[in-house]
Amino acid sequence: MLARNLFIILLSMISSISSAEINIEDLSEVKWIQLTSKNFIVITDANEKVGKVLIRDLENFRFFIAHALGSPLFKGNKPLKILAIHNSGTFKDLNLPEQWAGFFLKRMSDDYAIASIFDYSLSENTSRFGDQVLLHEYVHYVTRNELEMISYPLWYSEGEAEYLATFRFSDEGKSVSVGSMSVIGDRLSSLLKPFGRGFRKVDVEDLFKTKNFNIGWRRADKISTKKSEVLDKQAEFYARAMITYHYLQSSRELQVQKARYLQLINEGRSVDKSFNMAFSMSYADMDKAIEKYSNSKHVTGWKLDIGKNGLNFPQVNPTVESMRSVKAVAQITSFISQFSFYKNEEIQTLFDFTRKHGEHNAALTLAELEWSVRKRKDISGLMSEARNKYPQDLDLQAMLAYLEKERIEKAVIVGHPTARRELTELRSRFRQILRKDPYNRLAYFGLGELLKVSDEDNPDLIKEAAIVLDSAKLLMNESFRIGILQSEIQANSLLKNADAVLLQKYQLAAVSDSDWIETGYGRFVLEMLRMRNISLTLNDGEVEGDIIRYKNGAQYTGVVKNGIPDGLGKLLFEGNELKGVFSAGKFLDKGELTTANGYHYKGQFSDGVITGEGELIWPANKIITREVGSFLMGQEHGAQEIMMSNGDVIKGTLKMGSYHGNINIVKKDGTKLQREYYLGNLRYKLDDSLIYAGGWNENYLPHGKGLCYHIDLNAIRPCKYENGQLKNEVKVQPDLTLAH
Repeated sequence: MLARNLFIILLSMISSISSAEINIEDLSEVKWIQLTSKNFIVITDANEKVGKVLIRDLENFRFFIAHALGSPLFKGNKPLKILAIHNSGTFKDLNLPEQWAGFFLKRMSDDYAIASIFDYSLSENTSRFGDQVLLHEYVHYVTRNELEMISYPLWYSEGEAEYLATFRFSDEGKSVSVGSMSVIGDRLSSLLKPFGRGFRKVDVEDLFKTKNFNIGWRRADKISTKKSEVLDKQAEFYARAMITYHYLQSSRELQVQKARYLQLINEGRSVDKSFNMAFSMSYADMDKAIEKYSNSKHVTGWKLDIGKNGLNFPQVNPTVESMRSVKAVAQITSFISQFSFYKNEEIQTLFDFTRKHGEHNAALTLAELEWSVRKRKDISGLMSEARNKYPQDLDLQAMLAYLEKERIEKAVIVGHPTARRELTELRSRFRQILRKDPYNRLAYFGLGELLKVSDEDNPDLIKEAAIVLDSAKLLMNESFRIGILQSEIQANSLLKNADAVLLQKYQLAAVSDSDWIETGYGRFVLEMLRMRNISLTLNDGEVEGDIIRYKNGAQYTGVVKNGIPDGLGKLLFEGNELKGVFSAGKFLDKGELTTANGYHYKGQFSDGVITGEGELIWPANKIITREVGSFLMGQEHGAQEIMMSNGDVIKGTLKMGSYHGNINIVKKDGTKLQREYYLGNLRYKLDDSLIYAGGWNENYLPHGKGLCYHIDLNAIRPCKYENGQLKNEVKVQPDLTLAH
């Protein structure tokens, strides 16, 4: 039963497969075919009939998901590549784990999937385990490509995927259904009470607050290292998430409340606050309701008639190509080299095999380059091969540029003399790639991320970064989203685009569990932007004399004209207070803002946000007590005087919250120091031949991980210092460290 409840095995849980190895000879003898449609490339050992049904189902399901979600999908992605294994012998030849069902992987340059389709159904009216494994994972893939860029909690993401994967045709192809218990009944087996006496409670509070489905929120003290117990917990999490999602889909009222909850989570509110504001019940009440629902005889899904309300499925006519053995092995190699559970020797043998038989093309060179970087192998030869043999392959050229980016960024941080010129040249390379391939995710990402190490104030460059980062956020893996959002916020703050920064702050708060955005300085900036948004809202409240009561619970007291703040007044919202002069809803020039997490600012505003000269008092127990100086969009930007909680006083220039340039420190005992910083990195010259860039200690000496620039050797290497003393230094490949 476990295998039927297990839909995906995370790679991090598979330390090894077996003592067996990939059987290249047998794989090369299998009859492989490649089917290509508009949105998919499927390589399979199944016969043509099964392959066509599979690719038809995928295209139909893709169309259905977009219809069900009610939002368009991004059309710029390349066709998704899927390795679909139909025969158990092939599965063994690939040395895949027996209990493994499937996995979707979004790498920096392309997307891949491997799926077990042992019992794939050829009927439109039935759905089996092989079908639902593939469809479940494809829901994740598609929802990451929504244009609206909604962030989903873990329980919601898995519950929705389980629910939608029950999709099937019914009524002899006249309609489609989702959520039928005849399809999902066995998915709930892990929730069965002893002797089959109904289903247990799902513990909604734990479910909603869990961020790692191997470790429940309430069960952090019961972490198991036994693989079987971890897999049981995974299966249980899927069952709890699915039946909760199913319940919230069961009525129009609950659907509206569910949508409201998602909206609140995406506005950066906590799980508790979002739940209380969205649902008309407590966690315990919802537990009882779901338990009653799951044990009733009225658990039903929903059905849509084909041909109505825009539900007209596309015609699917894939091309079919039989692949000779060596070409098939080359295709398979590009897939399985992306996954981390194979031995290095196995993957290297596959790459060597394709070279020996003349099938090592540009795609395989890219796959080998990515694999070698992940495995920390020497890539100098591969980089040279890629430059010389495949100058027109844009994916390869984007990867080479990205690897150069890592080297150049290090050179910029340590102050290498050629770094700025190389940074400019690298921008041009990324732009050239995007002109030829407007959907190249790595080029968007690389070009946008250059903003992190650039202190340039050219508004055109900053605007370009904001645009390309927005594209990268849609194209890249979710694991990159937090970093991209942070860069987007920086770019749009420099552009003084308050609306964009508010949206991106919401998105960051929804996906990050960092204290900085949850309760710290990031929350202060977020609340500032929310207050601005409220004061500009028209026709959203009841006016009674000099008071406006907004629908979201905010209240304004002061001069009111035409139903909006216009004059001296005070705005209160969820523990935040904004005082000053408003004009047609917009907060003007000078005022005061106190946020619910304890920050208090007094000074200049512009376009309703903190910009200009002012004073910021920090909450108690923070490393800073008070700072006076220049701000931009709520962040320190320009000359500042900072009073530290340890008694130190720091004077100098900050750039978007980071020390930048010459910084003067007066310590509590009167000692005066001067240090140089570059965008938050201490840049410290240890002697005439060595410069350190990185973290620092309370005496502003090198401390922690950083970079060591050996001037005489023209080399930049990762290094670690403790209180000004070198602890270790890592020698890495010249292609990644030397600035030419």
